[in-house]
Amino acid sequence: MKYQLIDYNLASCNLFKGLDTDEINFLFKDLHYQIKNIEKEQHIAFQGAVCNDLLVLLAGKVSAEITDLKEGKIHVAEIPAVSNLAAAFLFGNKNFFPIDIIAKEEVVVLKIPRESVVTMLGRNFKFSLNLLNAVSGRAQYLMEKMKYLSFQTIKEKLALYLLKISEKKKTDIIEMEFSQQKMSELFGVARQSLARTTKKMCDENIIKKDKKKIIILSKKALRDILKL
Repeated sequence: MKYQLIDYNLASCNLFKGLDTDEINFLFKDLHYQIKNIEKEQHIAFQGAVCNDLLVLLAGKVSAEITDLKEGKIHVAEIPAVSNLAAAFLFGNKNFFPIDIIAKEEVVVLKIPRESVVTMLGRNFKFSLNLLNAVSGRAQYLMEKMKYLSFQTIKEKLALYLLKISEKKKTDIIEMEFSQQKMSELFGVARQSLARTTKKMCDENIIKKDKKKIIILSKKALRDILKL
């Protein structure tokens, strides 16, 4: 069966946000691209390989995996459809995949060669802005992650995160912006370790956890953890 772009909700991907069907059709008009079916456990991209195509996951779910040889660990993040998989790696002098991307089930992937992407950038301002936002967002996320990696303990990372959100939102009741899995990825730690640290800080009456909220009971204690 030959798949077409119209078969998928491409507008739900951040790269095509705000584009209607006519705009998307014009964006791809007369350009080379591929829609590929990939079987479960097959590689979509290998860590260290050159990134020549913009990849968009149209259906299914993939895992992004990076091996830390120093610690002997594999860090994994799951990505659902519809998502871009390689926008931040497509351009630049070192356009290599820093991760393995592996199908967790049968998936459908849209592959757009870099030359076609350049043409698309000239065709639609919203697409250009979306791509820039995706690349910038990735860079900002990595900069944020570097802040947390500079702290030794999970307790320090969590204390910094809570103080930052509290200051930003002007409240001691923190609506969690990320799931525990996303937070553990941001901190560069295991999810179970983050859960244990959160519970310990609750037991010490520094914070209180209420479903998807964390209530700060003692900002002084959080500052003491950071030695502020």
